[in-house]
Amino acid sequence: MNQSFYIAGLENYDNVMVRIYDRWGNLVYTNDNYQNITDAWYGDESADGTYWYTLLLPNGFEHQGTVSIFR
Repeated sequence: MNQSFYIAGLENYDNVMVRIYDRWGNLVYTNDNYQNITDAWYGDESADGTYWYTLLLPNGFEHQGTVSIFR
């Protein structure tokens, strides 16, 4: 059980851009310098369900995937 959106290996990068979208494509979270500890997304005000995230590293590499909230 994870309480926040934790990205393994993130400590090796600065200026990581994170965007999280709901199932309708609405942006629900954005951060241009995401850090696991200080800027973590908890989804507290988001409904249960599956969300789509994009993660852009400073080297231009992009990761995409899903994250689910179940309470």
